[in-house]
Amino acid sequence: MLPYKHIVYRHILYEPFYLCVPRTHPLAYQDKRAPENYPEISLTEFKDDLFTLVRRTSTLRAVIDRLFVKAGFKPKLLFESISMRTMQRLAANGQCCSIIPRYYAIEDDDVAYFTLGPESYWELSTAYAKNHYINAAMETFIRMAADYWLAHPYIEY
Repeated sequence: MLPYKHIVYRHILYEPFYLCVPRTHPLAYQDKRAPENYPEISLTEFKDDLFTLVRRTSTLRAVIDRLFVKAGFKPKLLFESISMRTMQRLAANGQCCSIIPRYYAIEDDDVAYFTLGPESYWELSTAYAKNHYINAAMETFIRMAADYWLAHPYIEY
């Protein structure tokens, strides 16, 4: 998030990104694990693999691209998609690896997930101009949005 002085930011949560790998991949672990037990791995281990990534126009992509820059390589793209479920299914079918947010990292017998370190997340927050009046309805909406995301069973915080 870019901290503009004229904007008020209200943090809701940090959502981690996971590397989604076919369970048949040589580096994939074979036992089922809960998200809090996903092993951490370096993205550099996958420099020779195909990836399907979210389209470049997505806000997710800026974070994902920084992960590849840090890893020191450009991913070999199978294609770009707007559907996280499609990317997860392509990994489950053994066609590629992907990086998806925790919300979409659903348990699957054919997929292994990895964490990619402390920089692999994005922040969900509200933002509005400091001089903008926030009425009771907007305050209620912001509180309800935060309550929803913090209570959602797929989100870690």
